[in-house]
Amino acid sequence: MHKLLAITRTFISKYWVIFFIFFCAAAFELSSLQSREKLLLLSQQLADLQGKAFEAKALNKKLNAIILSQEDPNWIDLTLRRKLSMAAENENKVFFQPP
Repeated sequence: MHKLLAITRTFISKYWVIFFIFFCAAAFELSSLQSREKLLLLSQQLADLQGKAFEAKALNKKLNAIILSQEDPNWIDLTLRRKLSMAAENENKVFFQPP
């Protein structure tokens, strides 16, 4: 019984140690929760950026193909026909007017 009383007095006299341990545990738990939230947010941002990078690479490949094909005479002819509505000398052009 005397030992129990001595242990109790030690705990009571050292209450600040118990409070400090509790405070440290609470601070650790809070920072751990914030770290998990940041990790989740950064993982989502990484996935979004990887998707955008894939789309940008596909667009880059498509644009490079267009740039390389601009030297092709057939491509030039097709572009003139589509964009500028031009026709070859031996072709007839028909215009339709709305009613």
